[in-house]
Amino acid sequence: MRFRITYTDGPMGNEYAHRDIEAKDMDDAMSKAYRYPEAKSSRFTDFTVEEIVAGPKVIGICYNYTYADSGKTYQNYTFIRANDEAQAVEFYKKNIKGKRFYQPWPNKIDPKGNCIYGSVNYTYFAGGDEFAYDAIENNKTQEETA
Repeated sequence: MRFRITYTDGPMGNEYAHRDIEAKDMDDAMSKAYRYPEAKSSRFTDFTVEEIVAGPKVIGICYNYTYADSGKTYQNYTFIRANDEAQAVEFYKKNIKGKRFYQPWPNKIDPKGNCIYGSVNYTYFAGGDEFAYDAIENNKTQEETA
């Protein structure tokens, strides 16, 4: 079985590192997580272990966006259903990056929006089954596939 270990610097997780490993079960994966250098580092205080399931999954994308009026850059998140992280990032770059949207509705793309989608910071496996975009079924939003 494949697992992902994500090490963070606390609940806000501004710094992170992750490893994808093979393990026989969750207990084995947890045991291995404690043995990696990141677990002994003073830089990281927390870690999570999650199974990487085969097939479609919801991928969280943390991205930068720029508030056009002030030029300030912030971070936000969106969820994309994809077969893997590479497909989700490719979908984001092709269909979302550079487009405008209004805050506080980050999934409403509008050419007159006051914010601009920017680069991807990192990806992660989301815990739920809700998503804003579908990279698998003809690039539709969740509302359109329902």
